[in-house]
Amino acid sequence: MGIDLTKEHQPIYAALDKILLRLNELENRSVPEWCTLAVAAKLKGLSYETLREHPEWQPNPTEARLVNGKRRWHRDVILSWLYKSDEEME
Repeated sequence: MGIDLTKEHQPIYAALDKILLRLNELENRSVPEWCTLAVAAKLKGLSYETLREHPEWQPNPTEARLVNGKRRWHRDVILSWLYKSDEEME
């Protein structure tokens, strides 16, 4: 007994496949232990300048730490931020 992939459900399965591929890609990237805003922007596929201008889109500011004089976020914070959709970031 297999899964019936009706035409109605095919777009849903295709979207889920894309999401799973993206999640695997994010998990397999080498994310440094501490990330600057520039590194975070690159990982998320955003412009650093745009991210700087919109603090509400940045990773949780209360989670930022000063490491070697620069504001940085731990890998765990960055990974959870990467999974947020645009709607969740606003």
